[in-house]
Amino acid sequence: MASGHDKPQTVRAPQVTERSPRHEEKIARVECFRSMDKWIVFASVCFRILLSSGSLKSNGVILDDLVHELNSSHSLVAWAFSLQSGIAFMATPITRMLLTVLSNRKIGIMGGLLVGTGYVYCGLFAVSVVHVFVGYALSGFGFALAILPSYLALKEQFVENFSTATAASAMFHYFGMSILPPVMKVFQDHYGLYNSLILLGAILWNLVACGVAIRLPHDKQTSLEAETSLTERKKPEGEKVFSNTEVKSQRESSSIGVKWLPFCSSLVHHKTFVFLLIFSVVGVYVLTSWVIFLVSFGTTQGLLAKYSVLLSTAGGLGGLGGKLLGAILFHLRKMNPYICCFPFLITGLTFLISIFTRNFYFLSVLTFLAGLTQGLTSSGLYGTMPLIVCKHHFPQAIALLSFIEGIAVQCSGIFSGLIHDLFGSSRYVFGFNAILCFAVSPLMFLWVLTDQTVKQCKPGGKLHHPLN
Repeated sequence: MASGHDKPQTVRAPQVTERSPRHEEKIARVECFRSMDKWIVFASVCFRILLSSGSLKSNGVILDDLVHELNSSHSLVAWAFSLQSGIAFMATPITRMLLTVLSNRKIGIMGGLLVGTGYVYCGLFAVSVVHVFVGYALSGFGFALAILPSYLALKEQFVENFSTATAASAMFHYFGMSILPPVMKVFQDHYGLYNSLILLGAILWNLVACGVAIRLPHDKQTSLEAETSLTERKKPEGEKVFSNTEVKSQRESSSIGVKWLPFCSSLVHHKTFVFLLIFSVVGVYVLTSWVIFLVSFGTTQGLLAKYSVLLSTAGGLGGLGGKLLGAILFHLRKMNPYICCFPFLITGLTFLISIFTRNFYFLSVLTFLAGLTQGLTSSGLYGTMPLIVCKHHFPQAIALLSFIEGIAVQCSGIFSGLIHDLFGSSRYVFGFNAILCFAVSPLMFLWVLTDQTVKQCKPGGKLHHPLN
């Protein structure tokens, strides 16, 4: 029997807040926009690749006219063109350091501004080859600032499918090579050489929009904002408190000497990487020379200027097919060193046969095959690298490959231009590139005969022994 002091206890039912249909619609709209972020980033990366590759190919359209206008040599002007891509490769460490201070979006916007400004500067002030060097160096540094932040954002958005997203976006390299050179030729015919440079710079300023489109996933952005506000609340007066993100960035920057300087360790511990490095460097050299001198070569073979430009479109379409074929072979697990390297022989043959061909349609077919084989080679070599280098040495291998490819791009413009100046024709440029392709091809047999086992190096102790 209950005492008189006991009171009946009432249990309150949990209150359920009803959301209005308008509120539900607003939440659904926000979630829809969040899910679109990854595709916005992907579209911006594709557009950035299209513009960067297309602008490099467009340089070949104005090569001969710029040499004549500035009373310069092909070697100097071609060097200035290759300087653009070389700086984009070699200035990546500077971009990496800037990312510890500024956000991906800000650096991407700065890069887009510099890329377009370099071309506009050449269009307005270029009265000597020195101004061309300055403008294209500025544009190349802008590309270096634009490339890395976009790929980092792509990796954050596509965590599980980053390789697929990268392979899909890489196809836009050859879309740009197919589209922008004819556009540049139309600009040059209607508005002249210097105004065409200004118009191309204005098009490249659209890379600013690609920088604005860079964004983190919503959950990471929210965690970063919460972390920042928490550190601000805990910050004592007169004392600086670093967030976990800042501490991580400082650790990465402080250990840059350990991670990025001992490049030789990846070569010492992974023998097959030496072969991949050789083929990649030769491939980049040949591709850069082919891109710069293709239109000039068409004119040398007796084609009209409007038909010579269409060779760039044929080569771009072939490269697109090569990238697609490489992705299919990787998906079917059929890629191997033979498939990566054998296309060098076909590329050399197309160059050699092109020297003796003056028919536009036959030249277009040969150019398409050259683009196809070079696209397949680049896709195969880059995709094979994770299969021959361990995870510990992979960042070092990437850094070494990018740095040496940057040097190869510089040498391609200089030496190809020197060959043109010495012999007076682009045919000899193509002939030398064919010799390079034939000379490097036998190394694929040594690559296959070398032990393909990947030794997984231990990361422990790397601070004390950076070469292990």
